[in-house]
Amino acid sequence: MDDSPLILIDVSNLAYRCHYTTGKLENGVLFGFFKYILSLEQKLQSTKMVFCFDTKPYKRSEIYADYKRKGNPKSEEELDDLLECFRQVGLLRNEILRDLGYANVFWSVGYEADDIIASIEREALVPLTPEIPKLIAVSTDKDLYQLLGWKLDIWNPATNKIYDTKSMVSEWKIAPDYWSKVKAIAGCKTDNITGIKGVKEKTAIKYILGDLKKSSQAFQRISVGPEIIERNLKLTTLPFLGTPRFEINEDNVTAKRWKGVMTNLELKTLINTCPVAARRF
Repeated sequence: MDDSPLILIDVSNLAYRCHYTTGKLENGVLFGFFKYILSLEQKLQSTKMVFCFDTKPYKRSEIYADYKRKGNPKSEEELDDLLECFRQVGLLRNEILRDLGYANVFWSVGYEADDIIASIEREALVPLTPEIPKLIAVSTDKDLYQLLGWKLDIWNPATNKIYDTKSMVSEWKIAPDYWSKVKAIAGCKTDNITGIKGVKEKTAIKYILGDLKKSSQAFQRISVGPEIIERNLKLTTLPFLGTPRFEINEDNVTAKRWKGVMTNLELKTLINTCPVAARRF
């Protein structure tokens, strides 16, 4: 039995990183993305990939209108670069990954990659599905910390290291189960979620653990802000309400498909460096 881990990739997160590293090249986001996927096979010793996408309009915006609302790009060039990044991510989702033979390309309108990862993780915890192996989420998104446990670790592309429950408890002094409440209290700058004014993650953790002085301003602000925390919990808890289930299927990636797609994309340096999974064909 193949017990190699199932790799759950936050495509939007990884592609955005590629936008800032190889994005200036022709099809640079795609180049950076596939180059990293090839390296992941070696680093995580697995060919089993699941590709998870964010898809707008976000359902969370129905609860909080400013969710992920960002300012306009600083320049027309920056806007053009972002639109090109989105175009390449769209090609990945709608055409390229399927053309390569990857069977697990998941999205659902209104939901995000971390919702999909959480949905898969939740199903993996059901005793009726023991065949699901260890899960490794690939993302720099700290929202995923709440999923850490005996079934799931996180591979951080920024540090190229595994982050697990032990790592989290060592760094934050709190268990993963409490992370959604930490974010609900402190808010999330990345997602533009406003939390309790002046309260950051470490202060929120002290409050949750009962280590925050009741006489402090932070304690008083948290105590009178239950409506904000209750609203934010709906935003920070994974998966978001209504996220569908996803069935894992077997890939059919072949060397012929890989070479054909890379040739069409003119990614010349990747044509003859196909995934391990494709070398069987």
